[in-house]
Amino acid sequence: MKHWKLYIVIVMVGIVAGGYIVKSIRDIIIQRDKLAAENKQLTKENESYSKLLSDQVFQFNRFNQIATTAYRHGIQADAKSQEKIIEYRTILKKDPNCDSLVPQSIADSLYEYTDELRSSAMYTNTIDIN
Repeated sequence: MKHWKLYIVIVMVGIVAGGYIVKSIRDIIIQRDKLAAENKQLTKENESYSKLLSDQVFQFNRFNQIATTAYRHGIQADAKSQEKIIEYRTILKKDPNCDSLVPQSIADSLYEYTDELRSSAMYTNTIDIN
């Protein structure tokens, strides 16, 4: 029993070393759980960012399609108006004396129709007018 002090020192060192090892393992477990939670949070953020980016890409693509359609529609409208201008110029070249806006026969029939409407709307007896 001469070495009982040595045994006590070895047991004390073992207890301290065991406590240190237990504390280290506990810190590693806590750090692992913390990293797992951060990883989970970052994964959620990545998913939300990827969804946001895909939505923005879709909207950007849709806006481009709308702009292209509007541009094409504008070109078609320009072409149609140019066709009308060319048609009117051709008519004016063929008949440069078309000073009247409405042909005389149509103007005469409109005048007669207007005169008939006015005469039918007017009272013949001025005493009965309210």
